[in-house]
Amino acid sequence: MGFTDTLIARARAVLDDLAGPAPGNERPPSGYRQPSGPQQYPLDVWAYTTLNGSGNGVASIGPQIVREHWQPGMVSVAVVNPSSVVKDAQAVLYLTTSPTLLNPAFQLAQTATGSSGDTASLGGLDLKPGYLLVVQWSGGDANVQVAMHVTGTYSSGLAL
Repeated sequence: MGFTDTLIARARAVLDDLAGPAPGNERPPSGYRQPSGPQQYPLDVWAYTTLNGSGNGVASIGPQIVREHWQPGMVSVAVVNPSSVVKDAQAVLYLTTSPTLLNPAFQLAQTATGSSGDTASLGGLDLKPGYLLVVQWSGGDANVQVAMHVTGTYSSGLAL
């Protein structure tokens, strides 16, 4: 192979690299690894509500995206402005499909310090879209904003 043939072969190789592989023959970049399953991400979400005139309220949150699963590790509850706490609300945590289905059979945790703050540890839950974590506060200060904070991991991907 002469100089001209070598030059033409190199030019073709460069053009082939620039054009990419033929459709159906794509190769991943060097060092690329196909994910072996769903990807894990940190879960850090909040839900808020304002307690009514009787000091009662409900907040709910859950996965909304198809093929997204939540693995909550902890749920914390408290008022948004802790200096405003006079009456500590009771807070009950439920796992349900609707904020109106608050059956004791669906109860995960409860606390007498739902306004001043408390945390429930959860393990082994895998929430799919359609399931909700719901907190119901009762007996707290009227017209204060309360929050539930959910942390853990969530997964998203085709292998769910």
